Amino acid sequence: MSSLAEDLPREQERCRTILEHVLEIGPAGAFLAASLRMDLKKAEVAAAAGDVVGMLQAYQALKDYKE
Repeated sequence: MSSLAEDLPREQERCRTILEHVLEIGPAGAFLAASLRMDLKKAEVAAAAGDVVGMLQAYQALKDYKE
């Protein structure tokens, strides 16, 4: 069993990879790119603040993105 401290960075990295692929799509992927950036930012802010509830919410939001 892993912890949030291990899983959140893993999900952030996975979503950054998805974002790279979305950016390759061009303008058609603009909405998805904006959503990904927003959720990645929320995860970064929550982790930096040590906000466990925010980290859990961000983790769940990032998990919902599919490759």
